[in-house]
Amino acid sequence: MCRRRSERGGEAPSDDPYALRTSDIKEPPRDLRGTVRRLGPGMILSAAVNAVV
Repeated sequence: MCRRRSERGGEAPSDDPYALRTSDIKEPPRDLRGTVRRLGPGMILSAAVNAVV
């Protein structure tokens, strides 16, 4: 079933847990430290799995 966007601001209804709201979007990191913080444990985990295989 397709849901329509609400009339106010084009945002999806709040009862949809998969709706993308503009307030949920974060600015991307601007420097290397911010990028490493964002990647963090996921990058270490994937490197560890790759090293074992």
